[in-house]
Amino acid sequence: MLVVWRKAATFNQRSKVSTWIIGIALRRSLKAIERFDEAIDFDPDAATAPAESGPEGQLLRLESARAIGRRALRSLSVEHRTVVELTYFEGCTYREIAANRRLPGRYQ
Repeated sequence: MLVVWRKAATFNQRSKVSTWIIGIALRRSLKAIERFDEAIDFDPDAATAPAESGPEGQLLRLESARAIGRRALRSLSVEHRTVVELTYFEGCTYREIAANRRLPGRYQ
């Protein structure tokens, strides 16, 4: 925004102000990318397979996702956790959950 302020006198009203500002932002970002864009040497034949590939990696990712999900569910209030569990694990629709003040099974 400081650049826009400094360049305000150069605005010639041939476009919208928003278009002019986006143009400034685009040119500034392209210049910034040019300064930091360095080529990286990479030889795919010399690269080893990541440890997460294959069945072991898939199992590790699945277990990690489940642990994160359990932690996230525990952080919710009882009411919110109940709605999530009924929706995603019990298959209830939002209308079914909203229509029942008394929740089925273990959620009573």
